Amino acid sequence: MTVHTSGNPSSLAATLRATWPDGVCTDTGIYYQPTVEMPLLPMYTRGVRFVTGRVNARAAIPGVLELLSRCDLSPAVDRIVSWEDAPSVWPTMTGKNRLHQGLKGLIESHVPQESPRRRHHSCPPCSDSWRALARSR
Repeated sequence: MTVHTSGNPSSLAATLRATWPDGVCTDTGIYYQPTVEMPLLPMYTRGVRFVTGRVNARAAIPGVLELLSRCDLSPAVDRIVSWEDAPSVWPTMTGKNRLHQGLKGLIESHVPQESPRRRHHSCPPCSDSWRALARSR
């Protein structure tokens, strides 16, 4: 798998050439021009797939959180802050921190609701006060 993020068509072509046979090139860049040249014949003969667009994070979050619940995150986290203390600690955070609500609560707050049209849920990062706090940082 290769990942391209620059939005530069020439480096995209280089990334596609660097993708191994039967590999996947994922692109998160945004191209503002109406067309971007791609090496389709070499991609076809090597079986390279190209994937672009935003991830459907709402659908992926439960699986990612379930996977993380089985991992020891201590090598990647400097400190753990309780969910209740997060608003006061947030402005002082540096390094690798984790806000702890408990994985069960976090998973439950991110599981899609009954209505597929419902876009927001009630977890603190999605609330107005958390958005305001994030903007102030």
